[in-house]
Amino acid sequence: MKKGPILGVLLKQEYPPIIEGTTRDGRPFKYHASKWEHYSHILRDDAQTPDDRVKQEFWSIYSVPKEFEDEADHVFEKYARTQCKNMMYQARPDASEHYYHEIIKSPKSDTFAYAKLLTFEEYMQCKPEWFTDEAWESLCKMTTMKHCKKSIQRTGKSNLLIIAYNIGGGLPHGRLAIGNGAVNKATIIDAAKASGTRPTTSRAFQNLLAIYEESLANVGRLTEQNNALVQQNAALTRDVKRNGRVLELTINKVQIEIPPDLLQEEENDMKWVHTAIKQQLATCRLPGSRNDDVLAILCRSGCILP
Repeated sequence: MKKGPILGVLLKQEYPPIIEGTTRDGRPFKYHASKWEHYSHILRDDAQTPDDRVKQEFWSIYSVPKEFEDEADHVFEKYARTQCKNMMYQARPDASEHYYHEIIKSPKSDTFAYAKLLTFEEYMQCKPEWFTDEAWESLCKMTTMKHCKKSIQRTGKSNLLIIAYNIGGGLPHGRLAIGNGAVNKATIIDAAKASGTRPTTSRAFQNLLAIYEESLANVGRLTEQNNALVQQNAALTRDVKRNGRVLELTINKVQIEIPPDLLQEEENDMKWVHTAIKQQLATCRLPGSRNDDVLAILCRSGCILP
């Protein structure tokens, strides 16, 4: 099954209604979806954007191995942009063909339909089923104004269209739509450039989000484990100190004499510690004092042996 026709049907089936936006100065305006990015600018009744629904339907028909899902999403986005562009371009000649075949009953060739430009009123009689009334009217206004500007440039005639075009601040590519009189240029520029930031719904982003959430959960678990270990360590430290005091009181009360070999072993350990301290002091220099003074202070305080 070819993917092009299927995607084209889905794009028409989920084509957005007229989209409401705001200009840079906060004024509302409306525009039709003229490219794939616009499919993410509006929410349906089920809280999904049209592009989400197109993707959902498309991937319910086709599937790829999991390791190729990210690449498949990237290819789909490029393909959807191309298909949408072709679909919107084809809307005008299709309308011309429909007008001659169905409205005035004078069939013409495809070449003639592609070349023939209708008036705004004639285009309005040829609305495709997949367009809403407002969206089709917006597209017809843009189409007729674009071709009117080209006609003005080609013939060089000066008329009301030229005046309205100049007042409105027409753009070089002729995409400035003019309704009943001149309109604010900023409004039309915002409508033409209405693309905004699309919500990221690709599998790559979803996978990254899942990894991030899992990392947060792991950090939370490790933090709880660390807190538990800190509490256990504090409890063990208290137990050791308490047991030491109990042992000391017990020895003093029953007057048990500690064996000389244990005392000698403890003394040897203390000598080793004192020697290590002296060696450490010998390798460093303390600002504002001498090492001999420091050793003397430590000896007098009983911290190390002379």
